[in-house]
Amino acid sequence: MSEQTITADPVATEHGGNCEQSITRTLLAYGVIAGPVYVLVSLAQALTRAGFDLTRHPWSRLSNGGPGWIQITNFVATGLMTVALAVGLRRALRPGRGGTWAPRWSARTG
Repeated sequence: MSEQTITADPVATEHGGNCEQSITRTLLAYGVIAGPVYVLVSLAQALTRAGFDLTRHPWSRLSNGGPGWIQITNFVATGLMTVALAVGLRRALRPGRGGTWAPRWSARTG
């Protein structure tokens, strides 16, 4: 009879062996897309909102009025993506100054 190896974590085996690395990469990826998502959503609103002038108005002004919920959701989603980046940095970096302070500063911007 041959002996079978049973792993404790079938999800980790299914995803190439290390689920922790996959989660960390996903968290870091949220940080990569946070900026472009913010810019694209804000620009789409700015170009379609009547009376909004990119040369005079800050993007935060898009949170006013009826469709303001879109920009508020954009702020919240971008902030959460930045916090996910901070968690990913904490998981990815080794203990020490960089592993402590880089995630803290990233989280503060979220």
